[in-house]
Amino acid sequence: QRSTAEAFVQDDILFGNRWELLLGLRVQQDSDFGFHAAPKVGVRATFDLDADWTTVLRAAYGQGYRVPNLKERYFVFDHSALGYVVLGNPDLKPESTNSFQLGGQFLWRDQLTFDVNAFYNDLDDLIQTDMTNPDIVNGIAVYTYENVGRARTAGIETGARWQPSAQWMVEGSYTYTGTRDLDTGQELTRRPRMDFRRRAS
Repeated sequence: QRSTAEAFVQDDILFGNRWELLLGLRVQQDSDFGFHAAPKVGVRATFDLDADWTTVLRAAYGQGYRVPNLKERYFVFDHSALGYVVLGNPDLKPESTNSFQLGGQFLWRDQLTFDVNAFYNDLDDLIQTDMTNPDIVNGIAVYTYENVGRARTAGIETGARWQPSAQWMVEGSYTYTGTRDLDTGQELTRRPRMDFRRRAS
């Protein structure tokens, strides 16, 4: 058993029609891991380039924090008939993140929109399943959750949307993410390097 209490407060401050400041704070009290506070701050500016084009620029910083759940700490997923089991790890520590983002949006007559966003995440004690180094017990591969001491993810997100009329819309997005376990120099597992999506309606 465990118990958690959380609270979140946010203030959106507008400076005229151009500038916006977003301040937030999340606090958590966990019966197993104690108290933690995670702040965030974001700035947004809007510029009308001419009668047709509008540009929105954004920058943000935030802290992330996640305690391991009961599944990651204690669950036993027994697929030994298929040659493997996944065990929880009661010694897991909470993971924390410092996240930075910088991006922009470009709009043309409310019909054409381009988005680009760069991100950088510095992670400590990242929780993930070790899929590359299982223990072998009686011919069964035993996987478990682990904390990655130091890790980094960085990349770029892009998107475009074209809506020539109220009835038609086409949109697509592409994301590239590079990951690194800073202790081993290897890529993080189970995180796609590229993601592409499209939709028409």
